[in-house]
Amino acid sequence: MEHHGTLNSRDLQLLNDDNWLNDSFIEAYLCFLKSHSGKDLQKNRNLKNFEVLSTHFFTTIRNKGIKSVDSWYKKADIFDVKLLIVPINEGNIHWTLLVVNNREKTMTYYDSIRGLYDATDSFSQMKQYLSRQSMLRRIIQIDWTEWKTINASEIPQQQNGNDCGVFLLQYAYCVVHRRDMDFSQADIPQIRCRIQSELTNVCKSKTAADSNESISTHVEITNSTDLAPITESKNNECQPTIKQSLIPTCQSNLSTDSDSDFETALWKESPPAIEIAILS
Repeated sequence: MEHHGTLNSRDLQLLNDDNWLNDSFIEAYLCFLKSHSGKDLQKNRNLKNFEVLSTHFFTTIRNKGIKSVDSWYKKADIFDVKLLIVPINEGNIHWTLLVVNNREKTMTYYDSIRGLYDATDSFSQMKQYLSRQSMLRRIIQIDWTEWKTINASEIPQQQNGNDCGVFLLQYAYCVVHRRDMDFSQADIPQIRCRIQSELTNVCKSKTAADSNESISTHVEITNSTDLAPITESKNNECQPTIKQSLIPTCQSNLSTDSDSDFETALWKESPPAIEIAILS
């Protein structure tokens, strides 16, 4: 099963004015990260090879069962890559991240509001999926006694009710690039500006000749002339003075007093994605 995620210029505007980050954006940026990191693997030994699973992956398993995703990722080397990067939509109100390290035999759960959800269910469901796939693909039974599950504790935490998607993408970036998680809530505005600048630069540099290519994790950019570079901002708030250890993502700054609005509208129905098309 091939997955498709689409970003348009409206989606890119989610990075402005503290808007929420939806499932399409989460998925598209992680795939963008994979696509561009893959090009640098030979040059930068600090980078780790990894596979990105869809934002719909866990939701589908929870709603339809483990067998419902048997046809997904048949061409992906989920046991050969070092890392599996798995975004999780918890209860349609919160984003968390699960990272499977095949080499070190660890599963690590990153939650920007630690304790809000029990990581045990996510660990159990991922083990069930990998156990089934291992038997189907390799006829090998995984010995889970050799594995360690980690609910990450010493990690940056969000200080509001709406920036979980930002933290998810930043966690993923730090894991993939082996960087310290030295960011905080105060860095979110700069991170937001940086991701917009990154994607805008891709839009500007991508040639029309590649727009019809169809390969896994390929970032396709078309008709992007309406996307102004972030450096043209009149208030200069998004000039490239961002810490190099940071990388982007987004959401909004709703008051935590607004329980009824707590990260609603995070999930919009769309097919799962591995391939990205950024359209205007």
